[in-house]
Amino acid sequence: MVGLLSEEAFEKFVAGGLAGAVAKSTIAPLDRVKVLFQATTRLFSLQNGIGESHRIMSQEGFAAFWKGNCAQLLRITPYTAIVLAI
Repeated sequence: MVGLLSEEAFEKFVAGGLAGAVAKSTIAPLDRVKVLFQATTRLFSLQNGIGESHRIMSQEGFAAFWKGNCAQLLRITPYTAIVLAI
């Protein structure tokens, strides 16, 4: 028993948190492009999305695709951990 959780529940808690963090970090580049389109009046199309991705890469660098990901991880990791542990 680990505190208030059984060993199995604790393992599910940790696995859920890690799964949520990995999933959110994997999709972060697409999410960043989506949010940039939501914050402007430009309409999304595949061509515009690819163009925006190229702009981010050339002007801000590869790591810029994960801007704001830490805030997302603070939100999603506890949520997925708790949901999976229940």
